[in-house]
Amino acid sequence: MFRVYKQKTFFKKMTSSNKISGKIINYNDSYSGEIIFDENIISITKTKDKNSKNYIIPGFVDLHCHGGGGFDTMDGIQSIQKMSSYHLSKGTTSLLATSWTSSFDHTYKALKDFNSLMNVNTNLIGVHLEGPFINPDKLGAQPALATKPSIEFIEKVIEIANIKTITLAPEIEGIEKLIPFLVNKNINFQFGHTLADSKTCEKYMDPNDVSFTHLYNAMSDNNHRNPGVLSAALNKGKFAEIICDLHHVSEASILIAKKCIPDLYAITDSIAASGMKDGGYKFANVDIEKKHNKVYLHGTNTLAGSVVNMHDTFLNLLKMKISIQDAVRMTSYSASKFLKKEDIGVIDNGKKANFLILDYEFNIKTIYLGGGTPTALSRKNLEFLLSGINKILNLKSLEEWGIEINPSTCDLKKALMIKDQGVTRTSLGIQSWNESTLKTLGRDHSPRGAEKSFGILKSCDFKSLNIDLMFSIPGQSIMSWQEDLNKTISLAPDHISAYNLNYEEDTEFFERLKKGDFLFHGSILRKCPHCHHYYHLVHDYHGLHCRVTWSCIECTLYPTRFTIHKPKLTSPNLILHLVCFGN
Repeated sequence: MFRVYKQKTFFKKMTSSNKISGKIINYNDSYSGEIIFDENIISITKTKDKNSKNYIIPGFVDLHCHGGGGFDTMDGIQSIQKMSSYHLSKGTTSLLATSWTSSFDHTYKALKDFNSLMNVNTNLIGVHLEGPFINPDKLGAQPALATKPSIEFIEKVIEIANIKTITLAPEIEGIEKLIPFLVNKNINFQFGHTLADSKTCEKYMDPNDVSFTHLYNAMSDNNHRNPGVLSAALNKGKFAEIICDLHHVSEASILIAKKCIPDLYAITDSIAASGMKDGGYKFANVDIEKKHNKVYLHGTNTLAGSVVNMHDTFLNLLKMKISIQDAVRMTSYSASKFLKKEDIGVIDNGKKANFLILDYEFNIKTIYLGGGTPTALSRKNLEFLLSGINKILNLKSLEEWGIEINPSTCDLKKALMIKDQGVTRTSLGIQSWNESTLKTLGRDHSPRGAEKSFGILKSCDFKSLNIDLMFSIPGQSIMSWQEDLNKTISLAPDHISAYNLNYEEDTEFFERLKKGDFLFHGSILRKCPHCHHYYHLVHDYHGLHCRVTWSCIECTLYPTRFTIHKPKLTSPNLILHLVCFGN
């Protein structure tokens, strides 16, 4: 198994399919502009249009979400998939599925095969473990299953799930050994469900970017004689998450935290009852009751998570007279900064095309989410997924809804179902029409099968039909690349995307590269000094009139250039659109 990072050049009919204009809002600036995009943002052009009807903001990033739409993270990957789809419909384009404190066996079972979902539901970016290494005297709504820190526990869980962060109590025995282990594994940690004093917190804060779990809630407070966790956060904290449903934390307290903590970010702490009607539910195996947008442990006044979504959170921040730019910072940028995810949280060249289109009343009109191949699901499961989203969002009212399709998982019944569910744009991942090239890439379809899949999609009359190609593949010649282009153009798709191949360390593909299996005449292997990913630099390919620079997708400091002298590409319906990142 190998992974590829993608960069793109476009051959496209210039339609509105990949172009959107409006007032672009980032955490640090705002301006009228036009965005050309596919999975990533290709270019942004500033305009003088003062009459735009759209706000364009980065997709919401939620780093603490237990469930939604009736589904809970701890019920396994099918529930995770469904709850993440619910939150996608509310504008959350990046989400950490969050566990609650439980036994190792239960946690392992719930997260088993999680990583397979990250290729299907692309708003899932990892897992947040909320416990079990927390203070048993500060559980909140968590079950009484807190345990001492166990490196073995974490080692086994990271084998099956992409753990991005963990909530722990810094005062419990054994934490001093766990934290260096987490740092070495590049797992973020934050303090929560804790009775620590401020000095204990600050001991770990000085050398690390520590966050705080649902600030104010389930932590020792700001006592003037015995300062606790809250004091450490407000005094020295760089990051902290906070629930902005206006029930867990008052407006005044949110504004105080915003003044003190540079990168305060909003989270939902949403549970399965989010999006459901009032009534009785389960959370963490205990009875809870939802009423009037609040959730309580049954028969008590103890709040048990929230039922807010990120869109409502965004609106709550605006109601508090927080500026739209600061609201964007709190709902996207700061969370992505904490995770060190530089490809999300901001609208800029080379970043993921994860952004939301809002009208001037801040209602969601369109959701763009880059990446994913959902047709890996069976027709039944894919229909369940799309129909669920459709019920929540009504896809037929959207301006565009698109998915990627694997040629080997496409048939007429599945294609017609996708069309019936409101999908307007399909992107077929053909990559190459050359059998040998497909074998090198490890693709499971044949050229003949790919053409058949294209014909099926063509017959369904989607509003936009795209073909994905790939270049800079080991052993690929200019002649075979020319043949790929000519074959694709002859089919007259609405849009053609061309991606270059980058190599990621710790993969079989990269190990073969190191052995020299993929080096060819005229190529030089380079390592990006900024992001440390490897790429090929090719100046002349077998003496033909082609000059290509292939650079690293992880770092937009390097330009991507793709210039062809031969062959000449001509088509009445397609124009060559050359794109350069950087200079």
